[in-house]
Amino acid sequence: MCCECYPGDRPLSEEESSNVATYLEGRSSELRAFLDIHSYSQLMLSPWGWTNEVPQEYRQMKALMKAATDAIHDTTGKVYAFGRGYSTIYPTYGDTIDYTYGNLGVIHSYCLELRPGENEPNGFLLPSCEIITTGREIMAALKAITPILANEKVTVGEDNGRLKRIKEKRREKHVFN
Repeated sequence: MCCECYPGDRPLSEEESSNVATYLEGRSSELRAFLDIHSYSQLMLSPWGWTNEVPQEYRQMKALMKAATDAIHDTTGKVYAFGRGYSTIYPTYGDTIDYTYGNLGVIHSYCLELRPGENEPNGFLLPSCEIITTGREIMAALKAITPILANEKVTVGEDNGRLKRIKEKRREKHVFN
């Protein structure tokens, strides 16, 4: 079967994915947030991508995504929608933000889909005249979320069994751990 997205024959089967996972696991105690940057669609996505269930910390996630997308809009006038990956764009399986949230406990795990918008021309081929402006958008978003992350009381690793419950639920649904 041929498709645009190759899921691999098992979790982390590809060398690149495995290396990224090993690196992130080794630094997981230091991670306050994780941002996976992609093109394109002008979206900011949070977990989950593999299920329509709402993450326990979604209120925190939503506040951070709103701050980031508001900062982008204030900088360039571009509108970035935000929400859970599953319901905002489409179901995904084995994506990085589900991995960092579900396996490493990084509550603030996001995918930022850069410009152009989903219905605009060029798609993956961003015109060179938009590169600097897109960089300004990313910087504005990062500046907006930094104080939120710095002031948050949540400590990485203090999940009161949250990770164990997530992993059990994923095993029940046969989603990789």
